[in-house]
Amino acid sequence: MKVMKKAIIFMVSIVFLILCIGCGSESNSDSLEKKLVGSWNDEDGTEMMVFYKDGAYRHGRVTGANVVNGDYKVLSENELELTTNQSGLGQDMLHIAGIHKFELDGDELHFSSRGALEDVTYYRAK
Repeated sequence: MKVMKKAIIFMVSIVFLILCIGCGSESNSDSLEKKLVGSWNDEDGTEMMVFYKDGAYRHGRVTGANVVNGDYKVLSENELELTTNQSGLGQDMLHIAGIHKFELDGDELHFSSRGALEDVTYYRAK
């Protein structure tokens, strides 16, 4: 009877351990994507970047000019991929689409890539 009781306790402990590990296993890119969600503005408040929960983004002037829409994906802790399928008048004239180097530090989002995102810092809109 003692052996059976120990075996049951051991099995329950293993199941509990597996459940605990599974609950806390959020990947770093998932965590960064959650931290990106929201509105961001450049220092003078003329340019905005909005990341949505569904993986979409919007970039452009706060006035609504030169707006680019597309999808984003965090590739690593310092690489972000932006895609767009816009063409014609809404084409990606600012070269937003592509893989960009970024750093997220609290309420600051710094890009060190090419095009419109070269050495620019955005601040979380409050």
